[in-house]
Amino acid sequence: MGSLTDALLLDSSYNDDILCLRERFCLERPFSSACAEKVDAVQDAWRYEEAKRCEDTLHDVVVQRMSGESLEIQFPDSATIGNVKATVQRMWGLEQSIQKMVFGESVVGNCDTVGSLAAGLDGGPIHLTLISDGAHLRCEHDSILLEIKLERRCATNTSSMARLIHLSLARDALEQTMNDIGIEFAYC
Repeated sequence: MGSLTDALLLDSSYNDDILCLRERFCLERPFSSACAEKVDAVQDAWRYEEAKRCEDTLHDVVVQRMSGESLEIQFPDSATIGNVKATVQRMWGLEQSIQKMVFGESVVGNCDTVGSLAAGLDGGPIHLTLISDGAHLRCEHDSILLEIKLERRCATNTSSMARLIHLSLARDALEQTMNDIGIEFAYC
């Protein structure tokens, strides 16, 4: 993969769509998190090189969790909050769908750019507060519990047992995620 990284950094004409990279090099083989990490590293390197090439100003972005834990990253003007969320997902393992970024007193959208947030600042870092919104996780948890309850009412056979095992594993994984981010769950 090193040769791919070098080739992409040398050939800036391939910067049209980094998602093509994922399709072209990762989907030909079973997709793995190692492949995704390498593609994300290439994307980060490309973003940094592109910022230098375009003389795009790099800004320090500080993302802070409610627990006080923080992450400091540099992004160019053209980077979006979606790019920031992708980096947070890679670093902290929080899915982008549960991330809410607050700048000042308002929630910023995925399409807002780092440059637009930096416009009102005097060169200091951009401070974002990360709020984990797990409402959809609770709904998904309740849905899985309902499916387990309904499956238990069915006749016990091989397919029923396999389905219960699958649902139980999904429930356990979801509960672990909810515990990790501090979302309470309850059994009905």
